[in-house]
Amino acid sequence: MFKKTLLICLLFLSGRQVIYAQGNVRAFKNRVTIYEHAYYEGVSKNLSAGKYSMDALGIGNDQLSSIKIPKNFKVTLYEHADFEGESITLTEDTEFVGEEFNDLTSSIVIEESKPNAPNNNPVVTNPTNEEMPSFKGCATGKENVPAENEAFEKKVLEIVNIERAKIGKPALVWNKNLARAARYHAADMATEDYFAHDSHDVTNGVKTKVCGTFERVGKFGAGYAENIAWGSNTPEGAMTQWINSPGHYKNIMSDNTSLGVGFYKNYWVQVFGPKE
Repeated sequence: MFKKTLLICLLFLSGRQVIYAQGNVRAFKNRVTIYEHAYYEGVSKNLSAGKYSMDALGIGNDQLSSIKIPKNFKVTLYEHADFEGESITLTEDTEFVGEEFNDLTSSIVIEESKPNAPNNNPVVTNPTNEEMPSFKGCATGKENVPAENEAFEKKVLEIVNIERAKIGKPALVWNKNLARAARYHAADMATEDYFAHDSHDVTNGVKTKVCGTFERVGKFGAGYAENIAWGSNTPEGAMTQWINSPGHYKNIMSDNTSLGVGFYKNYWVQVFGPKE
């Protein structure tokens, strides 16, 4: 099965932007902390549940040597990007990942298990029983993926407008066509098992690009920026990831006037554009 990388990613119409973060940080009980050197020293980064590329974390590719893991978390380290190559899984603090993986990790999956947590936001999958698209090839723009949880999607818009109001930005309005674009991409990534702005088909673990981001979005309507995220199971969690990332925050505070949001199996997509 093809593996996904990154927790959050953003795209402007003009191209991609990679976010870096550096500096020593203290460990938190609900965050995994990775370290550049053994014995929890060097550049470090606190991470929540999700999927990450080492290149985007500010520690550097092949630079992880130790890791602190709180209770109920599981961390899988991969030798190569896109979650490929050899891997090891860790469930407790590890002051030295061992000779086999020291300075070797290129991508990471962090999973959190909360078996006793109540489910206050049940997800209803495809409540209208509409037929799902095949997700093969590029979208045509006629697809209408049913909302898995429309309340989640509208909550993201609500939080976006709360944050925009804090700096005097006008509220965005809901854009149903960009929501269709966002839902399609969220469901496509989940179905084909990848994480990227461009659309891909995945066959026998081989990922093949079938169209670019704004080629896809343009089939549904005018869209000028996109944020994507994976791993959070609440709107608040996804928004926290985006707000804490300068590039994603810039998209949220942009001069666009409308927003469409897609949520599918913990994949989140925001598409920003003009009013319909």
